Amino acid sequence: AVVSTQSTGGYALRIILDTLQFPPSHKMYMFGISAIEEFKHKLKDYPQYCRYLKEKNPHYKDFPRGLLEYIEHGEESQEPPSAKFQQSQLQQSQIGVQPNQLGQPSSFQSMFGSQTSYNQSNQNLGMFGQSN
Repeated sequence: AVVSTQSTGGYALRIILDTLQFPPSHKMYMFGISAIEEFKHKLKDYPQYCRYLKEKNPHYKDFPRGLLEYIEHGEESQEPPSAKFQQSQLQQSQIGVQPNQLGQPSSFQSMFGSQTSYNQSNQNLGMFGQSN
């Protein structure tokens, strides 16, 4: 078997394989694409799974281009070169507590306020067991 169904993870991977057998216009197929997108950075740990997707899935060529890149490199137990760039961009966007380049508050700040008010409110509530 390509993926052992003895574990929860193996079972989940098997379900994704099954959903990707549906036609690309089907909701189950879209679910499978969304699911595999969520763990595409882990595909390098499953080269046999990537090989199976590439060789046995009738809709493989319809997968999103970025996902194809992860599968093809995953087959060689590698991440694509674009992965480092994408991870760098993600880390920069997660930092978003600083004002953006236009001097506007980041979306995080506009939703949750500044770091100072956040720390003060949590200190007052004792939510984290620490005081700053």
